[in-house]
Amino acid sequence: MVKKHTTFIQLITSGFVIGLLLACNPEQADNQPTCDTQCITMQNLQVKVTLNTDVILVEQQYQMTITAKQPINSMSISGSNMNMGTLPLFLTLTSSNNNTYIYQSAFMLGLCSQPKMTWILNVEMANDTKTTDTASLANTITEFDFVSYWQRPKTN
Repeated sequence: MVKKHTTFIQLITSGFVIGLLLACNPEQADNQPTCDTQCITMQNLQVKVTLNTDVILVEQQYQMTITAKQPINSMSISGSNMNMGTLPLFLTLTSSNNNTYIYQSAFMLGLCSQPKMTWILNVEMANDTKTTDTASLANTITEFDFVSYWQRPKTN
């Protein structure tokens, strides 16, 4: 009797472990869009932000690469046409040379009541100007607008 219960528990446990291993399929990570295809890019003279997708869908995680001419103090995303709070972005400095700073970050946007939502990406960069003028000691703030969707928009 004990032997049957032990075999049954081993069978259930083995199935669970195999299911977990199959769920962690590395092919899923390979299916993530890369910037070899079309990607969203937002830029000005000081900073360039590239997202690893051509369309931002809510409740999906995306990666961004940020290239700046000055160190970045902070970045955040906030809603433009709705109150969704402020989503702080955690940056990882991946490279820094010749006044070029490259960062990586990830984000996921929440679902709102509107199928198309407008967001503001705020980038606060340190002002690296060496001067005693207090007006020029303020940080530089850059804003980019972008849109997210509930589902991929249909192309005509």
